[in-house]
Amino acid sequence: MRFNRAILYRFNLPMMVLLWLTASCITDHLDACPNRYVSSFRYTMNLLDADAFPRQVSSVMLYAFDSGSGQLAFAGTASGKPLETDGYMMNLNLRPGTYDVVVWGGLIGNDSFAGLPETPHSIEDLRVRIASGDESDSFLNPIFHGRACVTLADNNLSGSTEVHVVEIDLVKNTNIVNVNLVRVDGAPLRKEDFSVRITSENALMEADNSVSGRVVYSPWTVNVIESYKDLATTDASVISPCVHSSELSVGRLMADARSSLEVFRTSDGVCIASLPLEENILLYRHKFYSSMSPQEYLDRMDTCEISLMLTADNSWNSAAEIYINKWATVPVQFIEW
Repeated sequence: MRFNRAILYRFNLPMMVLLWLTASCITDHLDACPNRYVSSFRYTMNLLDADAFPRQVSSVMLYAFDSGSGQLAFAGTASGKPLETDGYMMNLNLRPGTYDVVVWGGLIGNDSFAGLPETPHSIEDLRVRIASGDESDSFLNPIFHGRACVTLADNNLSGSTEVHVVEIDLVKNTNIVNVNLVRVDGAPLRKEDFSVRITSENALMEADNSVSGRVVYSPWTVNVIESYKDLATTDASVISPCVHSSELSVGRLMADARSSLEVFRTSDGVCIASLPLEENILLYRHKFYSSMSPQEYLDRMDTCEISLMLTADNSWNSAAEIYINKWATVPVQFIEW
């Protein structure tokens, strides 16, 4: 038994030495240990907390600026099939050092947004804007943003052969807001009976993902649903509510913003409802996602449904509850501008 162990040790010792050598780099040359840097991407900033990057992000554009000089050190792009593979990584042709990294996802071939230069001279150049200007009535193709400050270690100083991975977490910068106007008595409605708009300050999205620039959003699609069965109501007389449904595609919503949701009755041009958008959306967060900060909830939520009850003359029944994602609550209204 002792003989067999000795033989086993003799034959395994060279393999152990080889494994140790491949995990470290011992050399007299200060630039002989290989440095390899790669970037991985995740999109887990959603309500499911699941990585949807391979399914939702169609392209990535990565820019790395030297933190000291502010100069562009690397720019890389990728799109299509490679991104659909779990574990995709982009090679970064960079030297050891500290870099400010900005990533825009979904911009390649996306005509909903414009303004990103081919060769940015500074990190401040990495801003995008809604292509249609200060009015938008189209579906905004999704875009994503990520930013990180990273320090890339030099394997020559540590004797390592480690591959350094830069992890970039993405935030989705586009949202869908569905506005439902409900006649609970089932009275018929037409598409042209109402117009809905959202006024916000998010036409321009900066490199740090802050937003600015006034923009007025109109629906990109309007429908009338004659049998709306998803509304939670205790009124036994309600059999088949009729709903005027507008879908608006909007930019990044901010917790400290005061975007306005307005509904106009087209027969006389009267504004029947004017509500602070973010504050009403956040009512749902208070009830079901209170562990999240307001901004985290708005970033994770990419679709919201708001339902208002109508009276017999197609006014908003402001005394009734508002429905946020089919959850009934008291609405927040503007106190002052």
